[in-house]
Amino acid sequence: MDSFPQAAIEKTRGRVWLDRAWLAFALCILLAVGVWVAGGRACTYLATDFRGYYAAGLIARQAGLAAVYDPRMQGETQAALLLDCPDGSATPPRLQVLVPYLPVFNLLFLPLPALSFTTAYAAWSLLGLLVFVLYLARFSLALSGRVEALRLAQWALCFPVMANVFLGQINFLLVIALGEFFLASRRGRPFVAGLWLAVLLIKPHVLILLLPGLLIARRWKTLLGFGLSGFALLLASLLLVGTSGLQAGMAVVRSFAGETFASLPEMMNARGLAFNLGRVLPSWIAWALAAALMIATALVVLSRWRRFPLSDRSLWLMLATLAGTCVAAWHANLYLWVMLVPFLLALDSQRQLPLAYLAVWAFGPAVVFVAVYLLSPALAQPALAMAMLAVNVVVVVDAGRRMEGDSGSVFIRPGE
Repeated sequence: MDSFPQAAIEKTRGRVWLDRAWLAFALCILLAVGVWVAGGRACTYLATDFRGYYAAGLIARQAGLAAVYDPRMQGETQAALLLDCPDGSATPPRLQVLVPYLPVFNLLFLPLPALSFTTAYAAWSLLGLLVFVLYLARFSLALSGRVEALRLAQWALCFPVMANVFLGQINFLLVIALGEFFLASRRGRPFVAGLWLAVLLIKPHVLILLLPGLLIARRWKTLLGFGLSGFALLLASLLLVGTSGLQAGMAVVRSFAGETFASLPEMMNARGLAFNLGRVLPSWIAWALAAALMIATALVVLSRWRRFPLSDRSLWLMLATLAGTCVAAWHANLYLWVMLVPFLLALDSQRQLPLAYLAVWAFGPAVVFVAVYLLSPALAQPALAMAMLAVNVVVVVDAGRRMEGDSGSVFIRPGE
């Protein structure tokens, strides 16, 4: 025992106590969520984004894919989609959600109207969660040679994952695409990695740092794969809806960038910071601070791509890049945090991740939300978003620091 480092002993003890605290906390959260859902109080928030997907499937079947981008048709269709709640009530939508994806991705929604709205939502969310958990197991096994049920549960049972399930979001697809891009890169298959990266065009703002990073790192084959696959997706979209349909889709995308966008105060990015600071500071000061944060974050992340971290630091590089994306992207809602989960789990499985990461991930969002909610319910979600923004900034700085002084290839095979 004397030969065993004291620091390692303390880490082991800390992990045991953290695991116990997490189990108790997770049971409380699940109980609270169960009561919340069973009582019908959650139905206002359930299926918010899925309602747009289901409506897109209905509209595409009836009027063609180009009509999916018609706000009037979306509004009328979504208004008729009532969610059957456990308490026996039927809840109408609390807001209209437009679908800003390329037409080719809207093909995913065509099968949804084969089921009733409530049944389709339950199937979509539960299947998405199952696929997500199975993919986490695959990713962990591929990188660490092990799948530990407790660690997997600790990273999977968290606020951003629950938010994706409740809202019926499509972000689990991003997780798979990012994971396969990373694994293909590690295995010396850069062109295949680029093909997977093109799937992220369903939400192209998540590429804001990844693509410049690959360019700086001179990953030409990866960029070629991305370019060819991306061109194929754009060409397929053009053939599906024509130029007028693409223009209508771009109009929907521009609406997400507007100053009156509904979830703007709840975004965990520099744009959300500017909006919230603008309530107490002059607008120009708020935006100057936000712009400085965006620029500084991008510089820190991209400088690490330039330095070519060693292969055993590539997980930290991806973690820094995705956390930085959540800061710098113009659109970054809280559920986008789910992109970080595979890389956090892999680092934890490899015993590289400090306990503080798990503690903040598991307890932080709930503690901040409840504490602020008790003081002022209206400020709870903006406060949560700003806390998550702070965590993103800390992750960027810490992950960048852990790559300091390394040299070599970002992935296993350099020079591809």
